[in-house]
Amino acid sequence: MGDVSMEEYGPCAISPLWLGGTAKQNSLYVVHDVSEAEGSEISSGLFLGGWERIKPKVGDSTVSDARFKFFLGSTEWAAGQLEEELKAGAWLALDAPPSVVIKDRVAGWRPGKPKPVWAEMMNYVQDDAAVRRLVDKIYQPEE
Repeated sequence: MGDVSMEEYGPCAISPLWLGGTAKQNSLYVVHDVSEAEGSEISSGLFLGGWERIKPKVGDSTVSDARFKFFLGSTEWAAGQLEEELKAGAWLALDAPPSVVIKDRVAGWRPGKPKPVWAEMMNYVQDDAAVRRLVDKIYQPEE
């Protein structure tokens, strides 16, 4: 992969680097909710790429660096594999808003029993009371 330079990524130098998967581990990906970056829209209001275009605005704080997540590597499926895994129940597809995907999950972390990402995502399950009851049973609502 080579070096990740301050010139290239300096505006986000203190942002966490997330593991995107075991494929293409020499590649760095950026996911964000900034439409003007002109990345590829991967879900409604959520984009992949476009860092070169938006980097100057992040550098001068016109656009917040908190709107970007960087991933090293990716997860890939063979043709039809993901669909089969979805049918088998190995994955649950959710229509969560971009703000939930981009949310900072590091800054507010405290030792103890943090609420896992998946428990929060279950709030976006449509018409599945059984899954909601399971989440409520395992993780008591924060007071």
